[in-house]
Amino acid sequence: MQFARRSLAFLVLWVVAVGVAAQPAPIGPLGRGVEPRHYRLDLRILPDESGFSGVAEIDVDLAATTGVMYLHGNGLQVTQVSLTMPDGVERAAVYEQVDPTGVARLTLAQPAPAGRGTLRFVYTAAFGRGGEGLYKSVVAGDAYAFTQFQPIDARRMFPGFDEPGFKTPFDIAVTTRAANAVIGNTPVRAEAAAGEALKRVEFLTTLPLPTYLIALAVGPLDIVEVDRQDLVNDR
Repeated sequence: MQFARRSLAFLVLWVVAVGVAAQPAPIGPLGRGVEPRHYRLDLRILPDESGFSGVAEIDVDLAATTGVMYLHGNGLQVTQVSLTMPDGVERAAVYEQVDPTGVARLTLAQPAPAGRGTLRFVYTAAFGRGGEGLYKSVVAGDAYAFTQFQPIDARRMFPGFDEPGFKTPFDIAVTTRAANAVIGNTPVRAEAAAGEALKRVEFLTTLPLPTYLIALAVGPLDIVEVDRQDLVNDR
């Protein structure tokens, strides 16, 4: 009986593997089998270095039981990925970029049931150089990092569902040099020291946004504070 069960389990895994290999990657829209509901991005951005790192958590809704899902990630070196469902079971997964446009496949160690879950990615990536994704710019010896995500380059900074049809709230935090300014889509919620000569800046939750509208600027920026009343008086 035990041998029969093992044989059946092997057969199921083999069928799933063959089915995955036979499925072409979705170069167009991903479909609605998996939908993002909330992003939490914790990024380490030191513009004077060659790359950055991050931890991305995405709350997702699964329309049906699945062992394979597709999302976006372009040039990301994902070292850990998992899916945790309300039952508390953390399912390990394998991440693989399967198309140069930035389509990636997640293969779960065991299928997940329909419902709400949380994907978690730990990853690194190189800064862009040509105004794509999170790119680096050096001016007069000072290093800066800026984002340019239109039309499909948010996937160069974090794994996600990089289509304008998905509008999702974001919680974003950035760790950087203490001397750097950090500007995002929303006001700063909190700022605190994060080790020697580093700080962590946490932003307020955004409204539901498509990925391409997320924006960051990090570096020794000159910032001019303007009183809102002064703007009213100048009209």
